[in-house]
Amino acid sequence: MNRLGKNLLVYGIGDAIRPLVSLFLLPLLTAYLSPADYGVAGMLGLLSALANVVFSLGLGSIIGSYYFDDNGNKKGNVIWSSLLILGISSLALITLGIIGSSTISRMLFDSTSHTYLVQISMITTALMIITIPFTLYMQFEERRYTYQGLTTGIALLNIATVLLLVVGYKRGINGMIEGGLISQCVAVILFGLISPKPPLRLDMRLGLHM
Repeated sequence: MNRLGKNLLVYGIGDAIRPLVSLFLLPLLTAYLSPADYGVAGMLGLLSALANVVFSLGLGSIIGSYYFDDNGNKKGNVIWSSLLILGISSLALITLGIIGSSTISRMLFDSTSHTYLVQISMITTALMIITIPFTLYMQFEERRYTYQGLTTGIALLNIATVLLLVVGYKRGINGMIEGGLISQCVAVILFGLISPKPPLRLDMRLGLHM
């Protein structure tokens, strides 16, 4: 129970960092963003959450059962076949986000003026989806301090890039959304570096079962 409690605490803190970052940035950016900008950011956040639910395909909730199957002999295969499936799904999301950005912007804001922000938000969400197998891998292997260190570092990077773009370069709401994209790109790279080595041959039957 003590071990479970530690894991829940560490992973809970890691998962709570992202919304805490948003709360931390709020008072710092009020002088640089208008109420309308915050409204746009809120709508894009809802769009991102919906896209995440749809395009993550629910794999995050079932990868574990396959990861620990067969005494763990196919752990790497499970992670990388999941990544391949989510990579294809993320590519579909990016394609939809780019091609349909004008229509989505019109639906959300009754204008096409936020087409660029829709595109950036969809790309950022796709990158978040790609990291799902890697974050689960760290949790399954109980690399809780590595997980917390990475999530904290990425959150701090997000704060720094948003402040630099919004405050330093006066990019307004564009800088806020772009900062999220930059930090998520770094997240994909870092999580990928500590992932298990890809197997020489992927057993996609696991992917089909999932």
